[in-house]
Parts: sequence; structure tokens; C-alpha cells
Amino acid sequence: MLSVRERVYDRREMIEVLCSFHAHDSGGVQYVNTLAVRSENSGLIGPETSLHDLLDGVDAWLTSKWLACLHPAYTADALRCYDISDPTVVAEKALSGSGTLTLPSGSHEWAPKEIALVLTLRTARGGRSYRGRMFIPSPRLGVFLLDNTNWDQSQSYWTKVGDLGTAITAGHDYEHGTELTPAHLSARVWSRTLGETNDVTSTLRRPQVHWLRSRATAP
Repeated sequence: MLSVRERVYDRREMIEVLCSFHAHDSGGVQYVNTLAVRSENSGLIGPETSLHDLLDGVDAWLTSKWLACLHPAYTADALRCYDISDPTVVAEKALSGSGTLTLPSGSHEWAPKEIALVLTLRTARGGRSYRGRMFIPSPRLGVFLLDNTNWDQSQSYWTKVGDLGTAITAGHDYEHGTELTPAHLSARVWSRTLGETNDVTSTLRRPQVHWLRSRATAP
């Protein structure tokens, strides 16, 4: 006889996916931030979660927080996901609009598109396999830098990335399917090496500026 936990998983009342937010700039450079997400029905009875319903839930949960970290020069493209247990099962939801980062008034020097603020995702377990990272796209203006090493923590870019981290840690309740089954979305750290995910218990903004060479060319 199957255990309760096994019955829940076999009925697909729990599903784990990798979700990615996609945007581009006027030069055609593409920017992607990826997060592992678990959707789990709030009760033992209910239909399986479709990836499209899950994407709608993630959209309501995180898209506005993510866009608030992006300079208005970035255009949102899509929210995509695939089932971790079967990467051939994929879904996509089109996004529209631009970044909504609050910009200081006046003219400012440009900052390289290759720089990023690192948002570290932490779990209750120690070790590199139990931590994740999101490289938030460059704010494009030097005013967001304190010096040539660190981000200015008094600026909106730092604050909005913190808001995104808070939302990621909090998770999100939503309903899916024609029966409006209640479920909960939680952020996870996916380890390909270990073949498992672990719940994100906190996030940490790294004050040091990070350089991503991969964002130097298009796409």
C-alpha cells in the first residue's frame, strides 16, 4: 500500500518545475532569471496542476516584483517552465510591458549591462548544493552604484531586489483547475547533482557587484 506522501505525488497533486523569466533590451541582449517552484495542493484531494495554471500562479506571485527590479529599457517577453521530473513537458506564458524600476531624476552616467546584483537563495541545509542564485539584470545607470565594488543600498534597485527576495521566501497561495482547487506555490533550490529540491527559507542580497560575461553579446 502506498504511503500518503506517495499517493499525493502519484496523483500529481504536487509538481516541481523550473520557471524562467525572460526579457530583452533594445540591443537584442536577452536576460533570464530562473527559479525552481513547487506547487502542492492544500488538501489531499484534488486534480493535478497543469503547467499553464501553475504559470498563471507564478505570474501573479512574482512577475510584478521582478519587473520592479528592471530598468524601463528592458522589455518583458515570457514566463516559461518545464517539469523537473520530465523536461519534455513544457509551458509558456507571454509577458508584456517593460521594467518598472524607479529611476532617480536628472541625467546619470550609464553602467555596463554585464553587471548584476546577486540574490542568493538559502535553504535550511548547508553546502553549495543547497544554495541557489539569481543574477538580477543591470540597472543600467551608475547612480545605483556606491563605488566601483558595491551597490548603493539606499537606492531603489537594492530595495526592489530585496522586495523580490521577500516575495520568493513567502510563497503564494492560488487556485487552479475548473474546480478552483486551493494550492500553494513555494520557491525551491534545485540540485541537478543531488537530483532533489529544497525549500527556500531565506534570501540574501550580495552587496558586491557581480560581472556576467555571458550578457556581453546578443542574444
